[in-house]
Order: sequence, then structure tokens, then C-alpha cells
Amino acid sequence: MHREEEERWIPWMPENLVPDEYELYEILQSWEGVRLRFIGRRVNVTIEYGSEFVSLRSCDESERWRSVARELAVQGKAGFGGRLAFTAVNSRYVEWLCEESAGVQEKERLVHCVFVACNDLVDVLSYALPKVTVEPRDTDRTDLWSLAETLSAKTPDAGIAAAELPAAKAEPPAAEPLAAKT
Repeated sequence: MHREEEERWIPWMPENLVPDEYELYEILQSWEGVRLRFIGRRVNVTIEYGSEFVSLRSCDESERWRSVARELAVQGKAGFGGRLAFTAVNSRYVEWLCEESAGVQEKERLVHCVFVACNDLVDVLSYALPKVTVEPRDTDRTDLWSLAETLSAKTPDAGIAAAELPAAKAEPPAAEPLAAKT
């Protein structure tokens, strides 16, 4: 497949979304859609997709060096500048999904958003831009763990207590031999 134009990420700044040092806190996918939560030093951001959600991929930024390097070259000296949200044009992800869907999906209908956090890149394909909620953060609590505690207090069922996890086994179970066909 030969591409005439390179994929580009265009900064998208929804109302009240400010440049910050964002960390991905949570991705929640359910039958209702997808919710992404990011924590920053100044604000907490929730990105919500409902029925317009189509597809999602999430990677550590070290697994996307080619894309990051390409965009940093374009964005210039300031890099991403603490911007969280981008829309992609000439998207390889959109092309891939359209090929995989055997014609069910149409490129023109899909919106590709890229969310760039300090350690993660999250791509979402949808039929419309998401709802974005920005909440100020308690500026007296600046470390990441304090931020995580703040968000967890709002959704106490978000985690699993260590006591609920099964004990790890030292060695994996041995594979049982397949029965010979007669």
C-alpha cells in the first residue's frame, strides 16, 4: 500500500483543556462506550465516547517511537507542548480499520483522535468528537499518587484489593498431552 501523504496530528484544544503534564489514569470500555481519564498537575480530564465509539488502541510511548519522532519533527522545538489531544489526518489507523472491515467502514465517516500523555499514546476512532470534561485539581497535592488517590475516591470500585488477587504459582501447569485419534 503506497501512501501519498504522511499521517499528521493536528492539535485539538477543546474548551477549558489546557497544556499540562498528563498521565493516563484509566481506560474504561463497556457496552456504553469508552472513558479515558488523564491526570495533570493542574487539571483532571475525562474523555467520553458513547455510541459514536468504533475502535481503540493504547501503547506505551516507547512502542510508538516512529510516530512520536515524526510528530516531534513537525511540532518543532516545543514538542507536544503539554497538549493532550490531537486529530489525525491521513490516518494509517483509519486505513487499517477500513481494510479490515471489508468495506463496512468508510474513511470519510471516521474521526481519529490521538491522546498524548507523558508515558502513553491512546488512539480512538469514532464517528464524532468525544465529550471532554476538565476539572481543576487541588494544587496542594502535586504528586502522581495523590492525584490517583483523588480520582480513586470518586470511583471506589475502580481497583482490586491485593487480597482479592489469586496467589501466583511458581511454575505454570504442565500441558496435558493430546489424546491420539484412532
